[in-house]
Amino acid sequence: MKSKALSAIIIIIVLGVVTWLVYSYRNVLIPSGVESAINSFESQGTSDDVASIEADLNSTVLDGLDNELSDIESELQGASY
Repeated sequence: MKSKALSAIIIIIVLGVVTWLVYSYRNVLIPSGVESAINSFESQGTSDDVASIEADLNSTVLDGLDNELSDIESELQGASY
């Protein structure tokens, strides 16, 4: 009986730690300004006529979408083993 209770407690602790890690890594991996950009991509018109779709496409700003690629590339080149 004690081993089942101990196993259950260990499982609960491990699940808690995993949940905390996922939450903390999510906050680390998504910079603060990026979330607003993601939300702006998700806001689109509900109409399916061509003019509305063109307006949605024209209002989507993709400038600076790949700004971090050069930083990532330099980090990968610097981390060569």
